[in-house]
Amino acid sequence: HDSAVKGIAPHCQGLLLPIFSEQQPQVSQIDLARAITQAVEAGAHIISISGGQLTDAGEASELLEKAIDYCRTQNVLIVAAAGNDGCDCLHVPASLSAVLAVGALDEQGEPLMSSNWGERYNNKGILAPGENILGAAPGGGLLRLTGTSFAAPIVTGVAALLLSLQHQRGIPFNPHKIRSFLLRSTLPCEPQTTDSSRYCLMGKLNIPGILTILEGGGTMSDSQSSPSPQSVAVNPAGCGCGAIASPHASHQGSEEVDSLHSPPLTAAGSSSMAVVAAETTLPPSDGGIMQAPSAPPPSSPALNHTRPGMPTVAAGTHPATFPSTMAPSTMTPSGVAASVPVTALPATRPLDPSMDTPMTSTAHTAPSGYTTSAVTPNAPTSETKGANLVFALGTLGYDFGTEARRDSFKQLMPEWTPEGSSVTVPANPYDARQMADYLDEHLSEASSLIWTLNLELTPIYAIEPHGSFAREVYAALQDLLAGEVLAEDEPNYVQRISIPGMLTGKTVKLFSGQIVPVIQPSTMRGIYGWKINTLVEEAIAAVEAVQGLGELPEDDQQRLAVRQKIQRALDSLLNRVYYDLRNLGQTSQDRALNFAATNAFQTAAAFAEAVGGGMELDTISVEKSPYCRKDSDCWDVKLKFFDPENKRRARQVFRFTIDVSDLIPVTLGEVRSWRVPS
Repeated sequence: HDSAVKGIAPHCQGLLLPIFSEQQPQVSQIDLARAITQAVEAGAHIISISGGQLTDAGEASELLEKAIDYCRTQNVLIVAAAGNDGCDCLHVPASLSAVLAVGALDEQGEPLMSSNWGERYNNKGILAPGENILGAAPGGGLLRLTGTSFAAPIVTGVAALLLSLQHQRGIPFNPHKIRSFLLRSTLPCEPQTTDSSRYCLMGKLNIPGILTILEGGGTMSDSQSSPSPQSVAVNPAGCGCGAIASPHASHQGSEEVDSLHSPPLTAAGSSSMAVVAAETTLPPSDGGIMQAPSAPPPSSPALNHTRPGMPTVAAGTHPATFPSTMAPSTMTPSGVAASVPVTALPATRPLDPSMDTPMTSTAHTAPSGYTTSAVTPNAPTSETKGANLVFALGTLGYDFGTEARRDSFKQLMPEWTPEGSSVTVPANPYDARQMADYLDEHLSEASSLIWTLNLELTPIYAIEPHGSFAREVYAALQDLLAGEVLAEDEPNYVQRISIPGMLTGKTVKLFSGQIVPVIQPSTMRGIYGWKINTLVEEAIAAVEAVQGLGELPEDDQQRLAVRQKIQRALDSLLNRVYYDLRNLGQTSQDRALNFAATNAFQTAAAFAEAVGGGMELDTISVEKSPYCRKDSDCWDVKLKFFDPENKRRARQVFRFTIDVSDLIPVTLGEVRSWRVPS
């Protein structure tokens, strides 16, 4: 706040999670979902996203939808730029219902022609200053840029300041209540100059109106309502919707707004949709963080199909100072950072004294072609701090990273003869069967591959074993890879795997160009292969022991019927967790769910009786356990089974209580079961 560019919420603390760089001009929605989740786990109350993807229907991928919903359930507000395409079109994530969308105003307080609008924004969008916003330029100096990417941080800063006012008044943090205040106090656009129903979204940011409401006797709690904006007399020139006063500082570097060119929507080699940032001609940043782009110059009448820059996701831990007497001009921003949207945030709930210190983001180069983008608190934290733990499910894959590495394997691998065949085929490093056989004899080569955990066909993590048991972990990965390439009716066929690990802060670039974070499993514990054929045999043995079917012939119809029911139920459980409830395994809830599914496969006999009785999986729910050990993080996972042929039959519930505070989750007590009315 003491710099040349005045801040909006002094003493608020922000945390940057850069997921964009000059080398990575676009990222997938999975990367954005991962960053949002990480910000919430770090304690964020507000997340600012100056970026997005232009879409036809405004719908997001399933993982991004879940990340947004996770913010809603955790009472975290997301503020996102509406986009700079100058059309009736939708940007993800700004178009999602739980997100506060922000459009841009020019210096006369009218909507920028480049700012997006649309019916979906009419009840959840707000306009804020976005033309010639002054901020820090990459590499030093100051710069003025234009676009919704620079309007969104202004709204975020105002929201953070209002949260600080909640804190000072002893009111629990409620970011979504702040969202309501911002929207309800908006000013309409001038009808003689603007088609307000088309461009104005829900209205202009009205800081004096909010302050008048609050200082006039209104409260920020949920129990009292606020006066309507029309009843508050405000001066539009001082609401942040008019001209922005230039700070008294010398301007270094260019102050011109450069034209932008949009890169392709789809990431190279990636099947997932991409969140796109426009390219700029700004000087490169030393930290490798992508500069926030700008909109076209306001003098240009043509609609330029550009997109705001991809985000930094911010989380904070310190309160801001909210003056008891504040003039409207004090709240009017004089500019925001141009290179990266830096979010000022209110006080968060400290988990421990170490969380009361500022948090910083670091980016530096590591050996072997890895780059880091780690978010590191100044104070030391436990090695197994919850935000860095992962327990994920998926399929195992491998990648070469470069053509040279791929060709080296091709030269080293011998010709291969498939089992049961006399025909020899040339070495093919992309053939997982050949690779599994080669690594079985040359395990030391396993560390030369980039091992990946895939969600369907999309890599979500790179696996990098380390420590004293790294060789054993590589051997386990080779064994799991060999199991995945077997025929589906083989006893050792592996359908899915589970991988526990720690997020390292490093990323690795795959051969396709996709960049994924690196996790490190340090031991063999928790690395499981789901061998469903073996599991079915164990479950059948348990059911036969209960129902007395062990004496029947193998081809007995009753015995075959039980086998089919168990096979169907276990397939349903696997598919439900993997496809319907798929996740990145980072949040406490997701780690508990994934471990419960893994544990259910390891202890299928616990509910084999229900399956053998004709019941099938209905729902899976995860909720915070009311009872837990000290310094633990306990969750109840409930699997509910129903009878598809008899709706009147009581449903059976199986409950796992799981502690996810350690690297390897653990089950507390036994699996409990009871019946509930259908």
